[in-house]
Amino acid sequence: SSNEAGFKVEASVDGSAWTERASVAANETSCLISDLVAGHAYTFRVSAYSEAGTSAVSNEAAVAVPSDTGIAAPVIEDYTYSSTRRRLTLTWAAVDAAASYEVQYQVDGSVWIGLTASETSATLSGATYGKTYSFRVRAVSNDGDVSDWTEGWYNTATNETSLSSALLDAAEEAEIGDSIDLISSGLLAADEVDSFFQDFFEEEF
Repeated sequence: SSNEAGFKVEASVDGSAWTERASVAANETSCLISDLVAGHAYTFRVSAYSEAGTSAVSNEAAVAVPSDTGIAAPVIEDYTYSSTRRRLTLTWAAVDAAASYEVQYQVDGSVWIGLTASETSATLSGATYGKTYSFRVRAVSNDGDVSDWTEGWYNTATNETSLSSALLDAAEEAEIGDSIDLISSGLLAADEVDSFFQDFFEEEF
């Protein structure tokens, strides 16, 4: 903009409400925000203001501040979706030193919403057919330390997941032997293995 009096920088922490974190003078195009907390995800947006009012907000920019606690981030292992019950379950591997887990989800890129975790899984009730659900999970210690977020997604129309997508993307640039290694390392859920090989051989032969 060319006639602003200044800029307002807002942040959302782990999907919470927007709060102002900095005010920047006119014609400035950057600022330093130094009070970020390790292990949390921040989303930022900017708006210009003048005597006439405040502009629309900018595009959002997200950054995850790495955890300095040494707690490993959970590894997402599988998704299970029941279209009849409209339930979508996310499971992950247990993390050493984790006393509990925090889970959040969003629908088609909307705001993050908290989801109750039970040991190493969480179930979303009311999951609608034809939507893409994104998830993120992190470990929490008894001292309150948190790991980095691990993110993934599931599409209820195609049954494609972030796990199978990662494998198929790698398979396009790798030999079938490399793809088998990726399957054995857990990038593809067990109930998706048959589908993967069926698609592969139909395309190749």
